Amino acid sequence: EYEIKDEKYEIEFENKLVKYDGKKAVCKCCNYEVFNEEVEEYNQKAFEKAYIAQYEIIGLNQIDEILKKYNIAKRPLSLILGFGETTISRYYQGYIPSIKHSIILKKVLNDSDEYYSYLMANKEKLTDIAYKKTKEKVDILLGLQDENNRIQDNVISNVAKYIINTIEITNLGLQKLLY
Repeated sequence: EYEIKDEKYEIEFENKLVKYDGKKAVCKCCNYEVFNEEVEEYNQKAFEKAYIAQYEIIGLNQIDEILKKYNIAKRPLSLILGFGETTISRYYQGYIPSIKHSIILKKVLNDSDEYYSYLMANKEKLTDIAYKKTKEKVDILLGLQDENNRIQDNVISNVAKYIINTIEITNLGLQKLLY
């Protein structure tokens, strides 16, 4: 027989001290601690909750915002940010982001320029389709491209390239064409 007592714990994790209130199963006869699965699960959840709160670790809802904001999937986002290929997916499986990863994820959530820097630095790690989709979205967010005028801008750009590359033209002739 055992009884469950409240216990204050301090555990070092990733060189950081995490303090939390947990439970301990103690034998009624000898007063030694005994293993109890429910108590262990409770302590694990209490530790995770305290760690997330104490170090302001990013949550899954915020990671979802990043994925939607930049039109990117989990694997490509991991690659863009320089994480392991499956890191973001593991967070959805219950792993807790490290403090370092959490800081990076919060920066890209709140600053499109920061995301753009990571994207440009690691674009060779992405497929062409993933790069194009996220680049288009971040360009819109940064005001480099207008969502409604995207096709029109491409047409204007193509016409300008055609004029420059194929027609020998004077300044007056160019003004007339543009008019």
